[in-house]
Amino acid sequence: MRIVVLGSTGMAGHMISHYLEEAGHEVFCISRSEKNGPNSQAIDVTNFAALSKYLDEVSPQAVVNCVGLLQKACEQRPDLAVLINTGFVQKKVGITFTVFEKIIRFF
Repeated sequence: MRIVVLGSTGMAGHMISHYLEEAGHEVFCISRSEKNGPNSQAIDVTNFAALSKYLDEVSPQAVVNCVGLLQKACEQRPDLAVLINTGFVQKKVGITFTVFEKIIRFF
């Protein structure tokens, strides 16, 4: 299965990406600032145009969303915490998501 993992270098994202790759899936990783492999891309997920374009190009069958801010960051940037921790991806690029078979959200 062709899968995009958002937040692929975070606590959950890196483990999930690794697990899916070992299980034989074609995994595409997105993280905020790191490109750590041939199928990885550094994209700020609040850049909805760039994220939507990438998802359209990859055409995944599933998206695993591991993007989330932890407590300290939430306290420092409550506006960003609300945007990221309340399912922004499904709301902002919902048109793209309608073609996927599955959406899994972790945070």
